Amino acid sequence: MEFGASSSGVLSGNKFTCISTVVPMSKDDSREHELIALSPLDGRYEGKVKDLAPYMSEYGLIYFRVLVEDINNLAHGLMLKEAINKVMFPVMDKLIKALCTLAKDNAHVSMLSRTHGQPASPTTLGKEMSVFAVRLSRERQAISQVEIMGKFAGAVGNYNAHIAAYPEINWPQIAEEFVTSLGLNFNPYVTQIESHDYMATLFDAFIRFNNILIDFDRDLWGYISLAYFKQITKAGEIGSSTMPHKVNPIDFENSEGNLGKANADLSFLSMKLSISRWQRDLTDSTVLRNMGGGLGHSLLAYRSALQGIGKLQVNEARLSDELHDTWEVLAEPIQTVMRRYSVPEPYEKLKEFTRGKTVNNESIREFILGLELPEEAKSNLLKLTPHSYVGAAVELARNVDAAVNLCLGVVAAINRLFAALGLPQLPGWVQSGGDPCLEAWQGVQCNASDIITMYGIDFVWLAVENISAAFDGVITLVLSGNKFTCINSDSWSLVRLLLGGNDEQSKDDSREHELTALSPLNGQYQGKVKDLAPYMSEYGLIYFRVLVEIKWLLKLSQIPEVTEVPNFSEEAQSFLQGLIVGFSMDDALEVKNIEEVTNHDVKAVEYFLKQKCQSQPEIAKVREFFHFACTSEDINNLAHGLMLKEAINKVMFPVMDKLIKALCTLAKDNAHVSMLSRTHGQPASPTTLGKEMSVFAVRLSKERQAISQVEIMGKFAGAVGNYNAHIAAYPEINWPQIAEEFVTSLGLSFNTYVTQIESHDYMAALFSAFIHFNNILIDFDRDLWGYISLAYFKQITKAGEIGSSTMPHKVNPIDFENSEGNLGKANADLSFLSMTLPISCWQVNEARLSDELHDTWEVLAEPIQTVMRKYSVPEPYEKLKELTRGKTVNNGSIREFILGLELPEEAKSNLLKLTPHSYVGAAVELARNVDAAVNLVNGKEVVTMSKDDSREYELSCLTALSPLDGRYWGKVKDLAPYMSEYGLIYFRVLVEIKWLLKLSQIPEVTEVPNFSEEAQSFLQGLIDGFSMDDALEVKNIEKVTNHDVKAVEYFLKQKCQSQPEIAKVLEFFHFACTSEDINNLAHALMLKEAINKVMFPVMDKLIKALCTLAKDNAHVSMLSRTHGQPASPTTLGKEMSVFAVRLSRERQAISQVEIMGKFAGAVGNYNAHISAYPEINWPQIAEEFVTSLGLSFNPYVTQIETHDYMATLFYAFIRFNNILIDFDRDLWGYISLAYFKQITKAGEIGSSTMPHKVNPIDFENSEGNLGKANEDLSFLSMKLPISRWQRDLTDSTVLRNMGGGLGHSLLAYKSALQGIGKLQVNEAHLSDDLNHAWEVLAEPIQTVMRRYGVPEPYEKLKELTRGKTVNNESIREFILGLELPEEAKANLLKLTPHSYVGAAVELARNVDAAVNLVTLLSPGRDLQFSEACYLSCNPVISISLEAELGSQNVIESGFYMTSFTATIFIGGLVTVGVLLITLLISLAVMLQSCQSRNAGVVEFLKLNDDYSHCKIFTLHAELNGLEADEFPAICKGLAIQYIKDGQYAKDLNFTMGLAESYFATLTSRVDGLDVVLIDIDDIFTSSPKCSNVLMDRIDQSWCTDCIQEAKHLMHTLTLRLFMKLRTSGWSVILFSRKHEGHRDVTTNLLLSAGYRGWSSLIMRLDDEMQMDSRDYLSRQRTIMQKDGFRITGLISSRMDALTGRSLGKRVFKIPNPIYYKFEHHTES
Repeated sequence: MEFGASSSGVLSGNKFTCISTVVPMSKDDSREHELIALSPLDGRYEGKVKDLAPYMSEYGLIYFRVLVEDINNLAHGLMLKEAINKVMFPVMDKLIKALCTLAKDNAHVSMLSRTHGQPASPTTLGKEMSVFAVRLSRERQAISQVEIMGKFAGAVGNYNAHIAAYPEINWPQIAEEFVTSLGLNFNPYVTQIESHDYMATLFDAFIRFNNILIDFDRDLWGYISLAYFKQITKAGEIGSSTMPHKVNPIDFENSEGNLGKANADLSFLSMKLSISRWQRDLTDSTVLRNMGGGLGHSLLAYRSALQGIGKLQVNEARLSDELHDTWEVLAEPIQTVMRRYSVPEPYEKLKEFTRGKTVNNESIREFILGLELPEEAKSNLLKLTPHSYVGAAVELARNVDAAVNLCLGVVAAINRLFAALGLPQLPGWVQSGGDPCLEAWQGVQCNASDIITMYGIDFVWLAVENISAAFDGVITLVLSGNKFTCINSDSWSLVRLLLGGNDEQSKDDSREHELTALSPLNGQYQGKVKDLAPYMSEYGLIYFRVLVEIKWLLKLSQIPEVTEVPNFSEEAQSFLQGLIVGFSMDDALEVKNIEEVTNHDVKAVEYFLKQKCQSQPEIAKVREFFHFACTSEDINNLAHGLMLKEAINKVMFPVMDKLIKALCTLAKDNAHVSMLSRTHGQPASPTTLGKEMSVFAVRLSKERQAISQVEIMGKFAGAVGNYNAHIAAYPEINWPQIAEEFVTSLGLSFNTYVTQIESHDYMAALFSAFIHFNNILIDFDRDLWGYISLAYFKQITKAGEIGSSTMPHKVNPIDFENSEGNLGKANADLSFLSMTLPISCWQVNEARLSDELHDTWEVLAEPIQTVMRKYSVPEPYEKLKELTRGKTVNNGSIREFILGLELPEEAKSNLLKLTPHSYVGAAVELARNVDAAVNLVNGKEVVTMSKDDSREYELSCLTALSPLDGRYWGKVKDLAPYMSEYGLIYFRVLVEIKWLLKLSQIPEVTEVPNFSEEAQSFLQGLIDGFSMDDALEVKNIEKVTNHDVKAVEYFLKQKCQSQPEIAKVLEFFHFACTSEDINNLAHALMLKEAINKVMFPVMDKLIKALCTLAKDNAHVSMLSRTHGQPASPTTLGKEMSVFAVRLSRERQAISQVEIMGKFAGAVGNYNAHISAYPEINWPQIAEEFVTSLGLSFNPYVTQIETHDYMATLFYAFIRFNNILIDFDRDLWGYISLAYFKQITKAGEIGSSTMPHKVNPIDFENSEGNLGKANEDLSFLSMKLPISRWQRDLTDSTVLRNMGGGLGHSLLAYKSALQGIGKLQVNEAHLSDDLNHAWEVLAEPIQTVMRRYGVPEPYEKLKELTRGKTVNNESIREFILGLELPEEAKANLLKLTPHSYVGAAVELARNVDAAVNLVTLLSPGRDLQFSEACYLSCNPVISISLEAELGSQNVIESGFYMTSFTATIFIGGLVTVGVLLITLLISLAVMLQSCQSRNAGVVEFLKLNDDYSHCKIFTLHAELNGLEADEFPAICKGLAIQYIKDGQYAKDLNFTMGLAESYFATLTSRVDGLDVVLIDIDDIFTSSPKCSNVLMDRIDQSWCTDCIQEAKHLMHTLTLRLFMKLRTSGWSVILFSRKHEGHRDVTTNLLLSAGYRGWSSLIMRLDDEMQMDSRDYLSRQRTIMQKDGFRITGLISSRMDALTGRSLGKRVFKIPNPIYYKFEHHTES
């Protein structure tokens, strides 16, 4: 294989001999591609990630396109779904299981915690591992719950062509059916593209998983450094190239490095893909090809971490020794016990005793004996040792399986699934303490082809062992719960061969690797970047390592003192030089073979050279001086430096220079071509096209020069940068000087001060310079894209080239879109190469440029104003504003205005000569001089600020460093009570007081008795009355303590000295707490309150404004623009509705994030708590306390709450913000196109210099602030989940910056709202635009031609429209000439660009329903709601627990019973009912009042009796399953009355209260088998189709409101009961009578409604649908009991669930007004 060679300016001015231009490649080794791959995923690591290739490669994309007929968004969705389900999840599950095993095996192994890197309260190794297992399992579950979306709505999302061809078909329904048939979720509100919002959510979830694993990798690295673990190595494996005693933790280092790379890729995808100009641009197309990189590096990292875990061996002796030396950690429990017994100043005394002192067993014992404590307390303290003081750590570690939900509570669901698959049933739980799943599967046989998938919401993982054909199966949660057929076996045979299998296939296709490459650089784009391969591939790295090793041996031979290596003869030197010059692909493969044995890449090079030199006598004698005194990094850093230097000089610079030269040529050729400037997207002072191009040429040349000036550095200083080994061997030699000479001889600059590594600072500078260059080129790409959109350029195409797949008239600017996309991904070389071709293919459209200038005489307002100012004409700006703003301005009006001015005649004459074409200033000269400007060398002086101003800069709105606290304070000050330092102190005070109150409620804490009402009122007054003065007092105390949390404690002690009750227990403030216990709850409350009370209301107003804009303009047709060019028409309303729907989804996602809290002490084990009160269940107390604050409880923590929820929350905000950026940019463009006018207030300035303009500053401000917000929030999301060991303090200062991200977001939302309020639709311009775009009808005409089999429809329309002027007449003539049925012709002739909008009008009008802005309740959240775009039928009623539940009256009725009693009771009721009905009928006949002749049912006249009669009949109806049409008419009205009069509420409240009271008296066992069954058909009484907002319409003629009230109350109380059951540790199994096919809808509804953490969801399989519901439910309960579950309670309103077998201990019959019978039934 040949690599191209080129030359250019030399990087850093250093010289280096070229690599041979031809690298010979062996033809017989299939591993050659591994050596030349640019991505290590396709090279060095290909074997570890090849599982992904069938899905995430170009092959996978083509395969799925073929499957769905070349539809990209569906292909991408299926690629992701299959790759994650079949490759990523199994490895992630193995990783989590490995951590669970490590946790359980070491649950008892005590170890010293390290917070801030220093010794802290002991823990156990197992518990620390379990924290990571639980954290990872949460994010694994979050990934599985992401809905993979798809769209199928045509060119601009409106089904235009579909409806034109078949107007009678419901195309949205067809599209939904098709998308869901592929196992994807349907997205109805789209443009040309699916919005990619789900991808952002998915990749964010992977980033969070990866960040947790980075945290783990770093902790394990530290533990190995501390010798807590040994690493097991294989025979022959190299642990370190220079220090034989070492085994480097390379698996965890590799994992961390790959996770960082993966996160960078995924973060870019997440940020980029949600943003697309107008209806679409093509920047996403090239970017989407890079999805495999993020997943591939993640997969590689997971496998590296797994490999590392497999090598670990716990060093218990080392852990024990360390604990022996840290008796000072017992200061914490001693202090806690001293607080319990009110020993004064416990903290201060122990600080004096331990701080800076040597503490041992004896000194601790002496201290304890000297305390005034009860003897029992002293005795307990004396028993403590650092080994035993581990709190609840052992139990937490042993229960890790339950915590990650491994197999727990899903046996029944698994058995149902296995029955459907024909697999054997799982036996009952094995209680041996081993892994129940593994033991349950011993001896099970199944086929190797079985791929078992599991539906459900809980994380399910079942390892399957001892299965025939060595099938290593894993039951995994299928992404989104959707099905998809595997790639067929024929396709797999190809893939297996490509990945090294044995299937027979032709070997003459050299492009096979292009199809399986995970990186598009080695696939789709390989031909454009292969010049980099000799330098930036694995081959290049090996080559330069060989070169450095040889050059170092030659250098040693030149040092006189190194007598052992004499000067080599010319023959020997020539031999060594020949190894460099002749280094081949076969040589590199030989090195790789050696590496397979050594498992060390640098050592393999040394061994390779020793083998090669055996035949050369001189060199053979000194072979051991290869790699003399070197560490691997000495070789590597020089190799990397040379790789970069050569690649940049020989590949990058030549292409960059060609690019700059092309821009210079373009600038000079068009120096004279005038064009209209556009500032803020609107017409501004004219310029020339050449000058605008020259700006980019100069900017790029500066950054190109900056790159060339970066010094490529190298070091050669040994293992730790001190030349230790060198000096030990030859102390007389000046080794630093030798090293400098050697490094500079290679053409690199020398770095003297290093550690083992060269610091890589130069790389940071180099890559930053490239980023600067790339950003300028992105700016250029975007401008050219816009100019092409404005028709300033035409694009020349080749014969046969397709410009657009559906619209023949279009030529998409894909080169610039590809360039921009690749620049964002930082594949700079590809982007530069992409640019060279299109520059030569431009054709300037001078006529278009000239026409536009003819229509913009208002731009001359600027020079006229300037001249008026020169001659002191009063109010020049105001007069010209009056002339031009909103007016039509032409040559005549401008001339008349000038002639009327009081100016000298010469000045008037000069102004009259001006035209928009000539008013270009110095633009022509600037463009013509571009060559000189590009070659300028920067030599400007630095301008410094005057220091004469002695004023003190006190903080004010003018001096604030953050604009949030200055310029924008008025718009964001609502956040200040929550997100400021004041807010932090306030919530700290609140938490400290609430904790003291909680302690007073714990019976065992006798030292803090229940406070009187007076004392409680005093404490509450401290919270309610907390003022700014109080906060300042805390800050004053902090100046002394230098500790902010301790200052709060001292403040409260001072405040409470005057209250006698509280003064006695002052030491119980901050009892057993670490600062982070207080802080994490304070931060959580800050976020919760700020989001609920400030952010959500503004977000809701914004979405409501978009809904209004959408509905008001649902009918207003407009021209779509895909790739910036005219495309199928849409309506303005529909385009606005797309954003409303997208934003509402993310708003809802934010509301569903669980705000977490911990309260587990110094290292998360309740060490101090248990030492003071061992009899108390502290984890339960902590959970009660945290949830009482309205937060969700996190039981598995270290010193800190892990902050994972913050990452989830901030990423959700980023996604919301990215969608709003997309909106801002689109609105900016629409205003630029004059689709909107902007209303201004009197006196408001639209532009500082051009009076005619009104800049869209609101949308520009919004976009800018969203970018700043996302930067802040992204940093927080990436940083906060990572903390060293049990904690470091880096999060503390970072957390103070949360207000910045929210503040800039809030500012952006308000700016966007303000901008929307100024918009006025310019319908006339929209109409004109459509009138000039008859070519867009080519699409429907083509579609109808396809329907009726007219040959070559695309080609014929391309001939008609491409580059031609198309109007009504030409379209009409074309249609009439077609061989089509007359009806089809007639329909086509009716079409106009205005009417061809598909389903856009309906989509826009239904936006309220689609938005579903009612934010649904999440556990532990008290959300705020605002009235924006509510559903007319919402299957889940939004509530606020405190607001709604707090206002309920005391309930008076309801009942519960045992199952046996229920049977007797129901039988008795039926008997009594029958007798009563018989009696009443007899009485009625006797009284001759009324008799019913319809089915023998009596209608009663007395209203006061009707209720009793219908109540009995209702019971009869429920027992017998009667339908609505079998009810007496009178009962329908009474069912409503039952709700309206409040009786239903009373009955329901009383029954639920009884259920809560009953379960409060019981405690569930820890095995998770005590279950409560809840009927979810009571919660969602409507059809499952109600989830589709367009399907559910209630008959408005009868009490819709009261029905909704009943639903509301039922949902409220059921959710409250569910949450209490889950909080108390009960396993809850939900059941439904609906078919299994509704599982996804039902699961989503449950999650949206706030239900989380249920153990299983039972729904009917196919064979159960024909069963009577009573039999079906009885059967399910019987199966559960056989599986070992203990049914403690059953809750339902329906008799079929409350009768039959296996009812359990207690059933609760919920009152039911039977509204579900009437809800969709209309009486005749």
